[in-house]
Amino acid sequence: MKVIFLLFIMVTWAITVSTIKKTFRLSKTIYVVTSKCIITHHKKKPVKNKFIHFQYILTKENHKSLLDRIFKTGTIQIFTGNTEKDVDNQTRKIFYYLYTIKNSDNIFQLIRTYKDYRS
Repeated sequence: MKVIFLLFIMVTWAITVSTIKKTFRLSKTIYVVTSKCIITHHKKKPVKNKFIHFQYILTKENHKSLLDRIFKTGTIQIFTGNTEKDVDNQTRKIFYYLYTIKNSDNIFQLIRTYKDYRS
């Protein structure tokens, strides 16, 4: 019985920490979708805005964890074809992530529409 209670406490703690991290990340990052690109703006690093132009997007995916489904959020993963060499001289793909997007299905559809329009 103690093992089950301890397991319950650990799972509850993990969910709580994950929720706090998501809330913190959501409040620090702004994503702007224009007709030409996606702009990522971090409040702590305003100089380091990222621009992802639709013409360079090769693949995009919408990921949703259990917590994302509960809070109606999601993470959008974008691949533009950029790669880099790692320590072992292996080629590694570089993905861009739009984390903790409210109504990610709508935003994903908007990105798909603009991407198809730009192609």
